[in-house]
Amino acid sequence: MDGRILTDEGVISKVEKSLEKKLIKQANYLINDFQKKNIDPLQLKQKVLAFNKEMSNEDFKQIYPTMKINVKADVKIVQTGISQ
Repeated sequence: MDGRILTDEGVISKVEKSLEKKLIKQANYLINDFQKKNIDPLQLKQKVLAFNKEMSNEDFKQIYPTMKINVKADVKIVQTGISQ
């Protein structure tokens, strides 16, 4: 890819969107793997229990493997070029 192309706002926008899609896909893959293994390295339990006082640890353990988790990504390229 010619370096001058990355100065085009349209190209930068396409690269940002492409990176967002890849990040979301990879994050979803990891989260699904965590749920299958019943591990919580993202500490989602703490976040869920903080906002739902009626839920217990046991309740979370039961719903975690099938919990719907929405991943969002917002990529912004703030600078392009060569750095030294």
